[in-house]
Amino acid sequence: MSWTDSIKYIKGIASKHGVDSLKQDSRSDDGLPLGAKIGGLITFQITPFVRASGAGSFVCTPTANDSIIRSIGHVNLDFPGNIYRYYMETGDDEPKKEKFLQVVIDETGTVIETMYCSSITRLIPESEDDQNAFTGEGGVGLGQLTYTLWKDQLLDCGFSESEMTLAFRDSDQLDYTREVGSGEYVKPFNGTEVRIDDAQGVHGIEEQIWFTPYVRSLADGNQEHLLITTSVVNSRDGDSSRRSIYVDFMVGIILEKERITIQ
Repeated sequence: MSWTDSIKYIKGIASKHGVDSLKQDSRSDDGLPLGAKIGGLITFQITPFVRASGAGSFVCTPTANDSIIRSIGHVNLDFPGNIYRYYMETGDDEPKKEKFLQVVIDETGTVIETMYCSSITRLIPESEDDQNAFTGEGGVGLGQLTYTLWKDQLLDCGFSESEMTLAFRDSDQLDYTREVGSGEYVKPFNGTEVRIDDAQGVHGIEEQIWFTPYVRSLADGNQEHLLITTSVVNSRDGDSSRRSIYVDFMVGIILEKERITIQ
């Protein structure tokens, strides 16, 4: 799919679901949920992040540098609604780590969930077997009932000693449980994401994604969500020769939309 076709595709999806966004005769970021737009200022009440951090979450508390929406993604799945991601950082430029607000709307355009997500790490599958494990090929890997993060795996991810202690406490592992489906294995969600990096939709990516959401309880009884997403970038700025693959490990906390302001 070319970049031009991708933009037309996302416009059609938004129109189909009653969202007055991405019109041909307007900015490519018009009419989005919560009034988001590229270059818009987004602020969060800090209390939920302080509480989550104190309870052992790895979610990154937003700073003043995280106040600008730099990119906007639309995730298309076999899902009766829409998922938008408002990126404060895309993770494309190291060492900056990916951060976004994920907004889920139903078929009527009503916001039903807002979740702030920040990156733990990004890895590149080194073999076909690694890639298959993160796309759920063969019914193993991504999509299993539980997923474990080991303390040794996170030592080089930039977290402080106090953050590691709060998260792991007396254990050397964190166990997350799959949020969807029943049984030992459920095939990962599979779809596409179109991300625009400017208001006119000239720059951005189109990628195929596989992801499974997991969750664990924090020390205070609230929840931390783990999104493991495998992305195969099919085109960047319309150039299909710039293909790549990576796996993102993101943690997130649910926020009340009243705690979010976008200007």
